[in-house]
Amino acid sequence: MDERIQQITGPAGMIALSVGYVYQLVVAIGKFIAARDITAAISEIIFLVLIPIVFVVFAARDDRLMLPRVGHDDYGEMLSPKARRKRTWSYASQSAGLAVAWTILDALANWWIGYREPVNLPEPLFWVIDLMVGFTVIFGLSYLWGEWSTKRYVKQMKELES
Repeated sequence: MDERIQQITGPAGMIALSVGYVYQLVVAIGKFIAARDITAAISEIIFLVLIPIVFVVFAARDDRLMLPRVGHDDYGEMLSPKARRKRTWSYASQSAGLAVAWTILDALANWWIGYREPVNLPEPLFWVIDLMVGFTVIFGLSYLWGEWSTKRYVKQMKELES
C-alpha cells in the first residue's frame, strides 16, 4: 500500500472504528439497562476492551506513537523540577476528573440495579473512600506512564541529536 492510499484509508478506518465502538457502547448500555444484569452485555464489553488492547499492542511496535506530545525545544528542560510539577498537576487534574466521573457512574449503576455494597460503612463515606482510591490508582498509573514516556522521549531525542 503506498503512502497516498494510507493517507486516505487511515482516517476513514478510524472513523468507521469510532462509529462501531460508539455503537457497541450504546448496545452494551442498552442491554445492561434492559436486563439489569451486566452479563447480558458481556460480548459487547469484551469487544470494547479488546479494541484498546489491540491499539496498544500495535502502537508498542512503533516508538513514535508511544512518545508524549511536548512543546519544548530544550529536552533537558523537560526533566526540570518545574516541568515535572506542571506535568504532575496535569496528571492530578485529569485523574480527579476521571475518578469523579467513574464514582458517579458507579453510584448510578449501583442505584439502577438496586445493588448495595457489602460493607458496614455509611453510604457517603463509602463513596468518598471509593473516590479517593480511584483517584490514587488513576493518578499513580498516569504519573508512572507519563514520566516513563517523558524520560523515554528525552532519551530518544538525545540519541537522534548525536
